[in-house]
Parts: sequence; structure tokens; C-alpha cells
Amino acid sequence: MMLRLPVFAKIFYLNFGVGLCVACGLIALYVTQPKILNQLDLKIYDSYLRNLPQEAPSSLPVIVDIDEQSLATYGQWPWPRYRLAALVDKIGQAGAAAIALDILLSEPDRTSPIRLQQQLLRDFGLTIDFQGLPPEIQDNDAIFTHVLRQNKVILGCYFNFNPLESGSNQDLQSLGIVELGDLTSPPAITYLPQAFSIFMPLPQFVEAASVAFYNVSVDADGLVRRVPLVLAAGQGLHPSLALKALMQAMNEESLIIRTGPDGINSVTCGDLTIPVAPDGSMPVLFRGGAGTYVYESARSILEDRHKADLAGKIVFIGTSATGLRDIRATPLDHNYPGVEVHAAVIDAITSQHFVEIPPWTPGLQVLGIVLTALVCIFCFGLAKAAIYIPVGLCLAGGYWFGSQQLFLQGYFVSPLYGLLTTGIEGFFILALRFWHEERQKQYIHQTFSRYVSPEVVNEIVSHNRGIKALAGEERVITLLFTDIRGFTSLSEHLSPRQVVDLLNRYFTPMTALVRGSKGTLDKFIGDAIMAFWNAPLDVSDHALHAVQTALQMHQALDALNADLEHDFGIRLKIGAGVHTGRVFIGNMGTDELLSYTAIGDNVNLASRLEGLCPIYGVPLIVSQETRDLCDTKFVWQPVDTVRVKGKEHPVAMYTPVEVDKAQERMQEFHLHRQSFEAYVHGDFEAALDGFTQLGTAHSFLLYQIFSKRCAHLLMNPPQLWDGVWTLTSK
Repeated sequence: MMLRLPVFAKIFYLNFGVGLCVACGLIALYVTQPKILNQLDLKIYDSYLRNLPQEAPSSLPVIVDIDEQSLATYGQWPWPRYRLAALVDKIGQAGAAAIALDILLSEPDRTSPIRLQQQLLRDFGLTIDFQGLPPEIQDNDAIFTHVLRQNKVILGCYFNFNPLESGSNQDLQSLGIVELGDLTSPPAITYLPQAFSIFMPLPQFVEAASVAFYNVSVDADGLVRRVPLVLAAGQGLHPSLALKALMQAMNEESLIIRTGPDGINSVTCGDLTIPVAPDGSMPVLFRGGAGTYVYESARSILEDRHKADLAGKIVFIGTSATGLRDIRATPLDHNYPGVEVHAAVIDAITSQHFVEIPPWTPGLQVLGIVLTALVCIFCFGLAKAAIYIPVGLCLAGGYWFGSQQLFLQGYFVSPLYGLLTTGIEGFFILALRFWHEERQKQYIHQTFSRYVSPEVVNEIVSHNRGIKALAGEERVITLLFTDIRGFTSLSEHLSPRQVVDLLNRYFTPMTALVRGSKGTLDKFIGDAIMAFWNAPLDVSDHALHAVQTALQMHQALDALNADLEHDFGIRLKIGAGVHTGRVFIGNMGTDELLSYTAIGDNVNLASRLEGLCPIYGVPLIVSQETRDLCDTKFVWQPVDTVRVKGKEHPVAMYTPVEVDKAQERMQEFHLHRQSFEAYVHGDFEAALDGFTQLGTAHSFLLYQIFSKRCAHLLMNPPQLWDGVWTLTSK
């Protein structure tokens, strides 16, 4: 348990550090707004826009379209101003509340009779007169000016923000705009883009009608998603064509602009309040593609056969003709007439159908990045792999669904950075975890390869048992201790190099037997071996494996002794003790030197059993606990029941004999069992008689020991006898 906390803490702090770095990087990206992420934001916006519930568009805006049919009937553009005047006049007579021209009339009409006279005189030196032509129709621009004065017309102009392009320096009359806002903030004009020049209609037109800009904003991908409602030019603020047309229809002469520390917050026209971005632009929630609003062909108007009701409507005169190139791309239609953009603005304002980026969005985005990073650190870094995908999907789905619901309420809070945080945090933390687990597997493989067979090592790694095993746990295991008898005296006649060679030749087959039976080699203690079964992996019949391995060690030593006697002139004898019990097992030692081993009282007992082998003259002693787990696999010869020094509970000891080898000694084993039972029950005379017979027939130290013990007990009967012999030395 002492190892787990530091390892857990190290993993946690490593994951936390990586997660924090990723979160800081994402916050930096949010602040800098790189182009590629802006593009992704726009695509998400488009996706939400396409999935908005479709509602009926407003009937207030009507578009009079100079379409292909009109051009085919009345000739190519530009039309003579008298025809344009007739079109405007007919619309005015139909009761339109406002007439807005999405057309720039910046040059004189070249088809006017007076202009033709001037051109012929200049180009050919010819002077011509038009007989019978009334003076009032000799100048088409004058005709158009007269019509402008008779109707509620707003002319279009273009604000030029490119210093390399030259436009008119003519001032545009500013409205009586009222600004409300923070007294410490600069005037609203400082927040808006400042036009370098203006492409204006002819001066006489400007004097006769209102003028407003028809600029639209195009994003980096060429799509129109927002339209500026207010822009700065000269020393004033000016409304857009659509906003000016709405003011005309509502008989409003001024706007109220509310500002804050970051820029413009809203524009109010009458009782309609329009939320805008700090730069004065308004996102447009397009309700569909081209043809969403009421269209009427200019030819139908001129021929007095229009079907649309123009009374009280805001009429925009523009063109959808492809040749005139007034075609825009929107998220819903890449061939959207530019004039219809103004109609969409009117629709959004009058229906109060807006989408805005709330001022609290930056704080929410940063908080979302931090919280998502923390969730990812705990879920991806510390939890089980089974929850990775559910957590990732819940986070991503929550961001997407939550953002979509906000969009339906008129707020656009992009889920992009939440999705990026989930994906990038997950990638880095899982990559770190994978790297860490691979290192752990390598460490486990290197650690356990010294103790168990490669097959067992692979099984440990595949079952993820390594870290838990190394950290330490309580387990029931079967322990084996072996020791070479009299090795100290045997090695006195050998050089140190020979001793090492001898031990290596002895340890090699013994270790192979342990590892081949799914055992774990714990350590070499001089010439002794400590091994155990059922750790770090569960081993079925671990007690049986341990006893069989001990017997096989004796058999292997018989074959090895022939070579050792030839090379070193000695023969080895070993004793072995086997015991099953609960121990604490894991990596133990210092930070610099660790060893996977077992500790506990049962470890000491197994070692004591091995130490009793030479006392009783048996090659292997097995405890009662081990015998109970593999009772029928061997013939068990009782050795003794003793109370070892320092322990109160007695220990029953046996030595196993393989069944096939015990057949010829069954009579001996039967007499031994009877004699031992008599001894246990205090019938020392019968026991002495049986052990004496066994000692006479077989030169076995065990029989001699019990013969002497029974004779002693007959001469010195114990007052209380429980069949347990107390040892006075280890």
C-alpha cells in the first residue's frame, strides 16, 4: 500500500499538467482566433441556420426585380432615367411606404436628348435640335429628380473602405442619431469602420431624396452572413439601405444607438430594438434561398399588370439578372440576389428574429475549456477505459445540443472550443496514459521475468495484474523453501570460483522446475531457494504444484549429482519445506532497490519446516494446510505434530510419497500410521513396539527418533499429553 499513493499521485499530476497545458493552449487559440478556427465556427453557424424551424417570411418587403424578362423587353442596362423614373413613380402611386434603390446612380444619363446634343457636338462638331420636344423631358436626370421629390425614395450609395480605390469625397448628410451608453466610453463613431470615400448618386439626386449605403459584409469564405446596419463616414454615423427604408416607412427621423465599453450594443428605430455587434453589423437569419420574398418583375410594373400589393410595403428595386452580377452567396443559397439581402434584413428586424453573440461568451468559453479539461483529466486519465467513449460522446453531444438550443433562443455560442477541448484533451491524455501503461508493462515484464516463466509474464501483462501485484496485496499462497545440507563443510574444499560454478549448475535446473510449474522464484538465500505459487497470478492447485516441484527437485538432483561428483567430487542433498497460508506480497525495499517478495508468519513457518528436514531425516516436510489441498494426490506419511519455538499453535507435518512408488511400502506405511496414532493418543508402549519394528526393518531416522521418544515418555510419563511435541530450538 505504501507504493500505490506515490504512483497514483505521479500519474495524476502528470495528467493534470498535460491537461492544464492543453487548456491554456486552447484558451490562447480562442483569444487569437486563427483563421481556420474562424472558418469552422462559420460552418457550425451555417449548420445551425439550415436546421432552424422554417417560418413564413414577412410580407412587408417586396422586390421589384429588373430581371432577364425586363431586360429583354426594355433593353440592356442601364435604362434611361425616364424609364427608371416611370418605374419609381408607378410604385409610389401604388402606395409603397418606402422605395429603396439597390442601384448606384453615380453618372449622368447618356441617353438624355441634351446629353446626345453635347456628345454629337463634341465628337463630330454637329449641332442638332429636337423639334417638338418639350423642355421638361430633354434631360432624363431632371425627370428622375422630379420623381424623387414626389415619392419616398432612398437611393443607394457605396462606402469605400479600400484606400487604393478612389471614390467621391462628397459628404453624406448624417441623421440625427442619439447615442446612449457608458459616459467613460468614446463616441460610437470610433467603434465603427471608417469609410475612406463614398460612391454617391448624382448631386441633384442627393438633394431630392434620402441616401443610404447598400454595403454588405462578406466573410472570408465569400458568404454573406451579416449586414452592417450603421457605418461611419466623415464625422457622422449612417444607416444602411434597409434600415433607412424602415425608418422611412415608420416615419422615424432618427435612431438611438446604445454603446458600451466594447462598442455598439444595439440600434433602436421607433419601438424596434436591434441587437448588433460592436462594429454595427447584424447577423441575418435567412429564411431560405432565392425567391423567399415577394418578387414583382419591373416589366409588370411598367406595364401596369403587377399582381403584388404594394400598398404600405417597403419596395426594393434591384436585379436578379445574372449578367448584372448582383448575386451573393449565403449559407442557404450560393446564388442569392443581392437585393433580397435587404429584404431579409427588414424581415429580421420587423419580426425581431435575431441571433447575437452574447457579451458573456468569452467568459463562458474560457470556463467551458477549463471545466472540460478537468473532466477529461479525471475521466480519461484516471477512470477505466470502458467510460472513454461514453464520456467523450456525452461531452461532445452536450456542447453541440446546448449550443443548438441557445441558437434557437437567438444566441450563438460556438461549441467548437468545447469540442476541441474534448478531442485534444482526450488525445493527449490517452496518449500519455498509453505511454505510461506501456512503460508499466515494460517495467512489469522486466520485473517478473526474473521470477516467473515468459508465459506467466505475458499473462500478467495481458491481465493488467502487474501494478496491483507490485503495489502489494494479501493472498493465500503456497511457499517452498529448499536448502543444501551441509553445504558450508562441502564448500571448504572448493575455490570461490568452483563454489559459484557449483551453485549455478544447481540453481539452473531447480529454477527451471519452479518456473515451469507456474511458480514464482522469490530469491536465492545463499544456497537456499525461496519460491511460491498463486502470486502474482491465480494458480489453480497451487499447493499440488508446489509439492510436485519439491519432489521433482529431488529427482533432478539425483541426475545432477552424477555430474557434480565427477566435476567436484561431492554429492548434494537438499531438504524442502512446503506450507500454504495467507501472506502480504508485493514490491518491498527502498526506492533504489526493490524486490517482489512475501512476508508474514506463514513465510517463517515454511522456512522452519525446511529446517526440520535434517532433524527428522526426511527430504520434504509439508504442513497440514498444504496436505489438505492435495490430499488424494499422494500417500502421506506423518512426520510429527510439533509446537515450534516462538509459536503457540501446533503444526502437523507430513512427508509425501508418490502413489506409484508407495505401493511396495504399503505395509510399512500402515504400521507407521498405527504407531503414530498410538503415540498421539498416549499409548507409548504400543507406539514403541511399532516404531521398534520399523527401525529394525528400515534404516530410517524418523523411526529411530520416535523409538527413543516413546521410550523416554514411558520412563517419564507427561502429566498432560496432547500429542504435540514442543521444540526447544529452531
